Amino acid sequence: MAHISKKHLKAELDSTINASSGLKTAMKSAYSDLVDTAVTHNIPIPAFSATTTSESATVAIEVEQPANTILTDIIVLCTSEATLSGAGEVGLLVGTTAGASDVVAVGISSSAAISDLTTTCKVGQGCSIHQKLATVFSGSVITILPQTATTYPAHTSVDRILHFTISASANVFITDTGAFKPTIHYARL
Repeated sequence: MAHISKKHLKAELDSTINASSGLKTAMKSAYSDLVDTAVTHNIPIPAFSATTTSESATVAIEVEQPANTILTDIIVLCTSEATLSGAGEVGLLVGTTAGASDVVAVGISSSAAISDLTTTCKVGQGCSIHQKLATVFSGSVITILPQTATTYPAHTSVDRILHFTISASANVFITDTGAFKPTIHYARL
């Protein structure tokens, strides 16, 4: 199916309705509301990767989530082999402030998000909230934290920055090795 904008869809529907003036107006109003409430999926692809910093145990990356959207997937991939100073795990936190974990909290544990115990995180290793993708990426399934009475980890009504913290466990990334790319998928509400 070819992609068509809302404006063009409305124009196409306008030109195909053959009815009396009153009925045509009512139908236009109904399909206009239907087209306006249709869910649109946007898959932003950040135009950057973050290179590991000098002898750092963490890599911080920011990605904007637009207003009135709900997250449908979070993917983080290693795009350039990252070398650790010793065997360690590579984990992931995602939050609404730097270093926070109020959206995704996998961090470093027995279920490291991006890579289990290793000295190198290979290109293509990563994580996703979807089991099949996480398996393809040789990483873990991550979970967006559940909504509570006061927090809405997946949804935002205003533009917000999601802070991704990619961390090595007891060891650090070797200077200027490796890069990671986060991608968020969301649906507009």
